[in-house]
Amino acid sequence: MYFDSLIRYGSCWAACGRHKLTSGFMSNQTCRHFATRSIHTPDETGINYDNASVSPFILQAQKHIPEYERIINMSTRILSLTASELESEKSRIERKFAETSSCASCESFVNSFIHNFRERILSQVFTDNPNINKVTSFVLQAHSKLFRPRLGFMVARVLSVYGHTAGSPGYSDNASERDPYTSMYSEYAKEEVLDRVMRLLQSYEIVHAGSLIHDDIFDDAETRRNQQAAHIKMGTKISVLVGDVMLTRACATVANLGSQQSTVRMAKALENLIKGELMEVKASPNIDVMLKVYLQKIFLKTASLIAECCASVADLFYFDPTICHKSYLIGLHVGMAFQIYDDLLDYRGKSSQLGKPAMKDLASDLITLPLIFALPESRDLGTLIESGATLSENMEHIISHVHDSRSFERTQLAVMLHLYEVSQLLRSLNTPDGSISSPLSPTSQSLLRFVYDTLTRTKD
Repeated sequence: MYFDSLIRYGSCWAACGRHKLTSGFMSNQTCRHFATRSIHTPDETGINYDNASVSPFILQAQKHIPEYERIINMSTRILSLTASELESEKSRIERKFAETSSCASCESFVNSFIHNFRERILSQVFTDNPNINKVTSFVLQAHSKLFRPRLGFMVARVLSVYGHTAGSPGYSDNASERDPYTSMYSEYAKEEVLDRVMRLLQSYEIVHAGSLIHDDIFDDAETRRNQQAAHIKMGTKISVLVGDVMLTRACATVANLGSQQSTVRMAKALENLIKGELMEVKASPNIDVMLKVYLQKIFLKTASLIAECCASVADLFYFDPTICHKSYLIGLHVGMAFQIYDDLLDYRGKSSQLGKPAMKDLASDLITLPLIFALPESRDLGTLIESGATLSENMEHIISHVHDSRSFERTQLAVMLHLYEVSQLLRSLNTPDGSISSPLSPTSQSLLRFVYDTLTRTKD
């Protein structure tokens, strides 16, 4: 089960509030849970440990596991949609997003933090070893859109304004007091908390960049972000070690933020990242099985990191578990949409747009969503996949079948369905009772417009 890390972390140091984290390391005091019991994962009958030893944070997360699994697998229903149903669903969602627009003040807020973001993460991983610094500088200064930190700052902006709706904490009837920078609630939006949010987002971006170094080595990739991959440019050994250094620096920074929840979330995300890398979507006559394995893989490798990051932003704002849960769901939906869109671009994009060779997944014999969604419409393609034929040796044949099917439309709809759910979650943040019928606030519209424009564009 891909949520079993909740159990591991829940039954030991994450549950021990008295065990403080100092300089990124645990205290010298041995955790009684390690000393008195082994750490179990859930079996078919339930949880194999005493709930009294588990933190409320972990119990809250466990409660929502069925919901997380439903979200991860929500794209499975697209397989059965007809052409007219596909078009109807797509049009319905497009109409919803046509009503949204960007907010200038929100964009200004995000840009004020992004403009020196690369310099800050370089400073965070700076060491006294010039060889390490050379590689980290090469990797971190490569051009990228910084999608993850931009999303994180937008979530922070939405949450900083959340307290100014009637009935929520810190609300004031005086309009001037509802400005995030002047209100009684501004303690959550001013320098101290936003500085912690900045360090959190730096750390998650460093983890992402470090994991890409390792990915490129595993995949024998030659380019990344329109330049040579680090191991090609600098050497494999130093690149592996630099990736490790980046991960440790990120973890130490998060541990020093003073939030147990955020520390556990980072640990969960890293474990999931590793599990996702080890998962493989194998050819099968059962399309549903392939689809579910694919969706689990992209949750573990991509969506989990974004979800835990968004939830950690809420943790740093000291919101109650309900808001942290909604923030996690926002990140989960965006993360699933992001990877599905990335896999679609691999079939439709150009190398200059991707920053890496197009059709890289197929050339690496990886089965992704565009290929899976094409299978029901092509018996020949299904026969080829089931035969165990090497995908990279049959690329032209596969690409032809994928292009001739409605695979791209189905894949685009999968992205849009996740983004529609993000809009519903943002609406629920606008009112104290969590109603999804309320209009989107300007800050929520900006977040939604940002992810929609980023994940539905068809050209660079």
